[in-house]
Amino acid sequence: MKKFFLFAALAALVLASCSKDKTVAVTGVTLNHATAELNVSGTITLAATVLPEGATNKSVSWSSNNGAVATVNNGVVTALSAGAATITVTTQDGNKTATCAVAVAVPVTGVSLNHSVTTRAANDLFTLTATVLPLDATNKALTWLSNNEAVATVNNGVVTTNTPGSATIVVTTVDGNFTAATTLTVATGLSTATPGWGASLGTVSFATPQVWTISDNGITQIWSDAVQASNCNKTGFAGGSSGSYLADGRSNPDYKGHLFSWAAVIRFQDQLCPAPWRVPTVQDFINLDLALGGDGTNKMYTPQYVTDNYINRWGGAFGGYCGSDGTLLNQGSWAFYRSAAEYNATNARVLYFGTNGDIRPQSSGAKINGFTLRCVRD
Repeated sequence: MKKFFLFAALAALVLASCSKDKTVAVTGVTLNHATAELNVSGTITLAATVLPEGATNKSVSWSSNNGAVATVNNGVVTALSAGAATITVTTQDGNKTATCAVAVAVPVTGVSLNHSVTTRAANDLFTLTATVLPLDATNKALTWLSNNEAVATVNNGVVTTNTPGSATIVVTTVDGNFTAATTLTVATGLSTATPGWGASLGTVSFATPQVWTISDNGITQIWSDAVQASNCNKTGFAGGSSGSYLADGRSNPDYKGHLFSWAAVIRFQDQLCPAPWRVPTVQDFINLDLALGGDGTNKMYTPQYVTDNYINRWGGAFGGYCGSDGTLLNQGSWAFYRSAAEYNATNARVLYFGTNGDIRPQSSGAKINGFTLRCVRD
């Protein structure tokens, strides 16, 4: 019996010694994420599980196949730039691997439109152009909406105008839900039937030094020069005549600027004021007057005040205007400048000033007459 117990004890000792010396080999490794989507500067922590659970050596190493896009440090992945990278974990025992495919995006921070305010004719087509920011944003997908489809509809930025009225066209980024809007007025009395007519219109000159920057009273106004022209020429087209405000008047042989009917300005505003320039609003005229030292209202000043501010500082000119019969009137004594704003069926908002000191940033003038246009930008 003593020999039996002695033998059993020796056997147990040998088994214990063998068990102590045996290692458990690694059979595989897994990650908690097979794919990951990050924005630039974003991070994610990958956790590796070495198999089997009782494996003796659970040491692992990490690597990225595209360190310019994403790096990894002890499982923590940091996104550096847009693109794709594969993060690999490798076991020290057995070189078993697992991977995570990382996609890095540049997030959208905003969106803008080439027009914030615009006036158009009924039954017209024009395109709004959206700029997604930053320019290298990964997802530039957009959705478009009109809040008044009876007035205008929109399809991927192409706006179809229907009936007179107002509508707001809104563009929204899919990434981040950033929005921009254009306030659209579909005006009365405008025609879209203009075969061969637009080619006769020049575009505004933006070359320095023919740009005036006015900055006073906390208000900055940047105004373009206008095109030079040769005579007071009324050009009729389908839907109008030389005696209609659906006509173009161009003149000012000795003064700055073509003269345009209001219909011409509105119908061809994208040709006359390429983005980011635009046809001015009444508020632009008010801001101009404020920047030049006025109070934004219609008021009488001295002739010298007009010369010092509207002529010398702003670079305006007493260009006169073309009457409905094509006659050039008041050249050298009055200046009339178009806005995009409609006043009523036959008149539109204008800025005018004269040699007698009369300055009216909130005035109106006949749509039919040919007035000067100067574009503005923010």
